[in-house]
Amino acid sequence: MSAEVLFHATAELTASPGLDTHALTRDLELLSNDLMVDITLDETIRT
Repeated sequence: MSAEVLFHATAELTASPGLDTHALTRDLELLSNDLMVDITLDETIRT
């Protein structure tokens, strides 16, 4: 409980084009509060 970073994880995910990214962001922010973690989303569109 020293407020130091215990671990860092990075994930690259693929989702359908119809994904509501605003809803996803909102839900992840609620979840991150419960888990006491920071979640950062970088939306990248690849063709």
